[in-house]
Amino acid sequence: MIFKYDPGRLNDYKKQGNLIFIPIFGISIIFMIPFLYFLLGDIEDKILILFLTFTLSVLSAGFGMFLGNKKAKKEFESYFIEILNENIIIKSDMQYKKIIIGNIKNIYKDKQGNIYISVNKINKIKIFKFIENIEEFEKYLSNICEIKEFKNRNIIFGYIPIISLMAFLIISRIGNLHLYLVFAFILLLATIYSTILLLIDQMRLRNKIISIIFNGFIIFQVSRGIYIVVLYLINK
Repeated sequence: MIFKYDPGRLNDYKKQGNLIFIPIFGISIIFMIPFLYFLLGDIEDKILILFLTFTLSVLSAGFGMFLGNKKAKKEFESYFIEILNENIIIKSDMQYKKIIIGNIKNIYKDKQGNIYISVNKINKIKIFKFIENIEEFEKYLSNICEIKEFKNRNIIFGYIPIISLMAFLIISRIGNLHLYLVFAFILLLATIYSTILLLIDQMRLRNKIISIIFNGFIIFQVSRGIYIVVLYLINK
């Protein structure tokens, strides 16, 4: 059996991605503008610089959403689930996942209709609700094991790394070393957690290598900053 996304739900699929991107962008702007305000100090035309920065950021975000929607369409049209005798293959332009049916521990369904297949305690493979003939797919899965209710984590956890980074940048300009250390540790732990999730995710390496490198850079710089501040406080 082969299941694909319902062609009539492409716009819903794009909308879902946009609803994730827009809050992250909004939070970034909220933290970025005050940070730049402190950073610019007494520079003339500071308000004009902030306005231009805000405008260019919004335009860049719009262009990014345009490119993201094009990529989403390609991903949507290439996505399929193939059910074999012993395996479930999930394949698209961005991912390839092979689930051994005998290794499936639990199957969940959230309130939005998305399905999660759990093969271990850490990794849950998410299948979006846009599958065509999803009732038939759920019927097949229910023969493997009972489909349980999935409880979503609070959405704020997904924004912890970016919130911590922006707060860290602002506090680093204020000059309070103790607050600096607190937010540095929060940022460090959040980035390490994000990196672990990237490493255990089954998406192709080429699709997450930039994020891993960026996280590695943050970990290095923040760890270096913590070391310098701690050394300074010890010798003070």
